[in-house]
Amino acid sequence: MFAYILESGIFVWLTGIFVFVLLNLLTKKIQVSFLDSLGFLNANVAFSLTTLFSLYSLGLIGTNDVVEASLITASFYAGIFIVSTLNKKKIKKLIEHSQLYKTTMEDGLLSKNLIIIGSVSIVLTTIFSILLLSQGGISDDRIIIAKSLRGPDLIRQGASVLFCYISLLSFMVRRNKLSIVFLVISITVSFFSGSKGFLIPYAIAYFTLNKLLYPQKNETNKNIVIVCLILLSSSLVKVFWGSNPVAAFFEIINRLFSSGDTYYYAYHLVDKSKLFDDYSFFSYLLHPFSSLISIKGYNYPIGANLFGRITGDYSGYGPNAYLPIVLIILLKGNAFFAILISFLFGSFVCVSRIYGLKILGKFTTPPFWRISIFIVCFVLTPNIFVDIGMFQQSFIAIFVIVIFLSIFYEMSGYSYGIQKK
Repeated sequence: MFAYILESGIFVWLTGIFVFVLLNLLTKKIQVSFLDSLGFLNANVAFSLTTLFSLYSLGLIGTNDVVEASLITASFYAGIFIVSTLNKKKIKKLIEHSQLYKTTMEDGLLSKNLIIIGSVSIVLTTIFSILLLSQGGISDDRIIIAKSLRGPDLIRQGASVLFCYISLLSFMVRRNKLSIVFLVISITVSFFSGSKGFLIPYAIAYFTLNKLLYPQKNETNKNIVIVCLILLSSSLVKVFWGSNPVAAFFEIINRLFSSGDTYYYAYHLVDKSKLFDDYSFFSYLLHPFSSLISIKGYNYPIGANLFGRITGDYSGYGPNAYLPIVLIILLKGNAFFAILISFLFGSFVCVSRIYGLKILGKFTTPPFWRISIFIVCFVLTPNIFVDIGMFQQSFIAIFVIVIFLSIFYEMSGYSYGIQKK
């Protein structure tokens, strides 16, 4: 994809920069940091739209395609902007007077959660890494392994997300040295898991928690260092899997702009109308939940379907199905309803993030539940735009772990950290 960007000229580059700045302005009121999960989404969307515009400038896709994807994206961000503007005073108060520190100090089970969830995350990630290394395949083979071990992979996803926040909170608030040991082991194991962005969840967690715990701190220099570390670590993963350093760097750059490869597949390589009959709106959105009881909403997710129609390989590879493509396919090409529903999704993201901040102050709810709900509502909901199925799977995984641990603690004689007498 980067090759298309280079061919497109300076105007496309400037357009991409303008889009990134604009998106951050639209979401500023509901962000705690320009590099929290919504900030990362903004960068992702800016890269994807840059790719979209470059494909159009080269004549690979039509005007209608560009307008369609752009309007659906704009509608999503309009939903965020309008809801955040209507609630700007409430949001500002919730951020400036965040109850995250108090919630963390209240959590008598934080150390136990650190050990249990950290161990589960490290053990399962290690197993997946060993399987990947034993197969001697490329790093993206982890997709096939994950698909064949869906149950353990679901638990691994939930444990890994929760661990990022529990470990950092344990260190940043409690100064628990054990959390550093777990973090180092987890990051090391994650490196061998084949994921090029293995540091990104930790970075998002740090940017989010640091600003809520210490809202007055200026961390600009540290932010730049962490972003550079992410790019460097991504390149090192590629080097580990056989690329030379220079090629690895350009592969990472290409991967950034490949955020828009879903538009290349759906608008250029495949006639997306051929997918209309493969999906229905509600069964697709409910699939992650209904599949738990063996009721499938589809055979292949949209990204894998697009990839499979070109290569014949339906093993799980494929571009992330961005919201514009998902809605156009699910709604059988009805752009008007796609724009409307995209607005509702954007509004939902903003409302959910407000609730995520608000739940931290609900002291009648156990601290462990508050932190977990905050992660789902505030951190994960922006993923709806990139891959709604990924968000739903993370939601299910975290919910399962929270329920299991709550039952375990109750049976062990603990009431969320307070020993029963």
